[in-house]
Amino acid sequence: MRLSFKDVEDRHKGFPAFVAAHGPSLNPYIDKLPDLKKARYIIVGCNECYNFHDNCPPNYYVLANTYYTIAKQINFINMNDFTTVYARNVDRTDMDWIDKNIKNDYLPYDQYTQLQNYHLIQDDFRTYTGHDVNYGPGDTVALHMISTAVMLGCNPIYIAGIDLDYRLGYARHKGQLTASGVDCIEAMNDYLDRNLTNLRIINESAKRKGVAIINLNMSTTYDIFPTGSI
Repeated sequence: MRLSFKDVEDRHKGFPAFVAAHGPSLNPYIDKLPDLKKARYIIVGCNECYNFHDNCPPNYYVLANTYYTIAKQINFINMNDFTTVYARNVDRTDMDWIDKNIKNDYLPYDQYTQLQNYHLIQDDFRTYTGHDVNYGPGDTVALHMISTAVMLGCNPIYIAGIDLDYRLGYARHKGQLTASGVDCIEAMNDYLDRNLTNLRIINESAKRKGVAIINLNMSTTYDIFPTGSI
């Protein structure tokens, strides 16, 4: 069923969340994810999460990419019981096709104002948190993963794998990762300043709701979120 963020707002109020991006700081937690899920942590995953933690499908599967489209990922989506949250303005899969072929709930959003009748995730997030500033369109799906966890009502929110230094490569994974459409992943470092600005806005917004976002990477190179452990 097609959802909006209003439909899932505070759905998991007070439950902890684990945002699992794919940088190497995810490594210490990959094997812990099933136990965290059993302990009712809300797992937010993305992209090729099945190559990183196939032992633990996420509760929310977030996409913001022209490569990992609903059409390409439909088998993985239908094999699992989760909600798919995807950027419809970059994934142009026909929504009528999605309605007919997807078995689980899905939540489309826009991350920039390209389509008519656009509905920005940033607007929903700003309204939910009461901030007066939107974070930007985003150069990493991690931004939308965190903001989704906040709007779900999760607290605290633990993040791992959001290292923002793409020269470090990926967390451990099985097999060969599929090309994501990015010609040179290290070139993503050019967007560091924008990513940091957007993360600051997200953190300031979360604080307005009393939500703590905790970076599990004790060797992080940025100081926006407090570091900690589970």
